[in-house]
Amino acid sequence: MRVRCRKLIRTFGPNRGEKVGAAPGLAVGDEVPVMSILISPKAPDMILLQILDRERDPVWWPARMFETIETSLPSNWTIQLWEDGSLHLAPASWLRPGFWEEYWEQRGGGPAADLFRSEAETILREA
Repeated sequence: MRVRCRKLIRTFGPNRGEKVGAAPGLAVGDEVPVMSILISPKAPDMILLQILDRERDPVWWPARMFETIETSLPSNWTIQLWEDGSLHLAPASWLRPGFWEEYWEQRGGGPAADLFRSEAETILREA
């Protein structure tokens, strides 16, 4: 699945949702593969796409900033419904409790960082 950034919006604070001219690691027109999707019941507009920013870090952005340009889903994605009502589409290993904390601690190397890179390679190859 690939998307194109069509607008940038403020993602926090009192003016949340307002258009902005620039954002770190992303620009209008950028075409990127979607690494995972989160649909949260906590807010009506909380559909988030995880992409790799220009530094290749996984970051979350509101889906309404993007348009879909390629619809196929990666073969390593699974779907999980969590107790809080949130729906997750991602590699199963990334949905394990504690995975992301381990990833950010081990970014330079380690089991979680290696697992992230392996799953990301599949997503990038199929996007």
